[in-house]
Amino acid sequence: MVDGAEAAHTNYVGQKFFEVTRNWAPIGWLALTAPVIMSERRFAALPADLRAAVTQAAEESAVSERRLVAEGEAQRHAQVVAQGMNVTTPDKAPFRRVAEPLYARFLTAEADKRRLKLVQDA
Repeated sequence: MVDGAEAAHTNYVGQKFFEVTRNWAPIGWLALTAPVIMSERRFAALPADLRAAVTQAAEESAVSERRLVAEGEAQRHAQVVAQGMNVTTPDKAPFRRVAEPLYARFLTAEADKRRLKLVQDA
């Protein structure tokens, strides 16, 4: 028997976690993304107008992808609530405090520190 758990909305619906637990406390430890990936060498070899078009398309697709993910998460959330799941929203501050020492240990490059800041500010 499972009293409670934390996982992505997709697991609660797809794996039917709501069948074995009635309590769910999502803490947002994971954000699924679908990045646009291209060889830097190939990208640099494109004419300027095509580089601009690829960049614009990537930026637009990122906005659409995040919107679609958010909509899907909201739908799955509603599905598990309809199944009788008790959803709570824990305070994330204690989790962040406990993780803080790991940042200094593992994020030694300035680029990594900047990425962390971007995530924290989002």
